[in-house]
Amino acid sequence: RSPAAHHFRIAPTRLHPRQAEVVPYYTLLKKQVAAKSGIQYSYQLSLFPYPDERLVVLVNIETISGKQLRILIDNIEPSVVFDLRPCPRFDLEGIDRLTFLKILKEKQAKYLDLASANGIQTSDDPKLYSVTAAALVSEKLALLKLSGPIFVFLNKSQQVSDYAVAFPSLLKPTPKSGWDVCPYMNHE
Repeated sequence: RSPAAHHFRIAPTRLHPRQAEVVPYYTLLKKQVAAKSGIQYSYQLSLFPYPDERLVVLVNIETISGKQLRILIDNIEPSVVFDLRPCPRFDLEGIDRLTFLKILKEKQAKYLDLASANGIQTSDDPKLYSVTAAALVSEKLALLKLSGPIFVFLNKSQQVSDYAVAFPSLLKPTPKSGWDVCPYMNHE
């Protein structure tokens, strides 16, 4: 566990139900995290020392660097990463596939390539519609008896926006207080 992880808990921003895009506001209580990483967060960091098992972070991998991904993993410590990209790749600046998998192993997190496992080969596959994708993720959560925090890797900003609206009510099993879905897109 990184020192920063002991000081932060993620508190996601809220989406307006009628908006097609993610609400572009955020607050950082610990500005030095942003200063070190150059990341613009779509969530607020707060001062609770435990991970939020209700958290689902939707990550647009196309807009993030390897350094930013590492900081997200270090601070949030996901229990599982679901990859819904048709061609999962990790040629991000500062990280490769082996480094990424090593980081997850250090955090005792699982990585599941749901796109490949379900025959998804293109980004317009109907299995990537938010309702179907929620069912795929839910099936694995129930089968493996997993809880959050959860990362979902996506390729498109529109997917992140669509999933952010659909996932809170569609992911099963639902924690007692419901899911907190946090869209993450680097807005630079």
